[in-house]
Amino acid sequence: MKRGDRPALELAERLCLPAEALGQLRLTLVGKSRLLAENHRGILDYGDSCIRLAAVGGSVSILGAGLGLEAMNRRELLITGQIRSVEWDG
Repeated sequence: MKRGDRPALELAERLCLPAEALGQLRLTLVGKSRLLAENHRGILDYGDSCIRLAAVGGSVSILGAGLGLEAMNRRELLITGQIRSVEWDG
């Protein structure tokens, strides 16, 4: 997390706002085969075994087999396939 992100997150907590309201990445995992990523900052790496997304303060890697993008728009994307793990970087 960048130094400038901390005051914004603290303010959101005091105002009882969800972190997503400030652009924080929100991941929703449905079983082991679907992952919805909201507020992503772009795709950094794309392959059938790893999809890496940019996020506020770092990146996140989705690891598995047969991974693919089923749907995508500017703020959300739906990843399908056999999801084995989700790793945060940064």
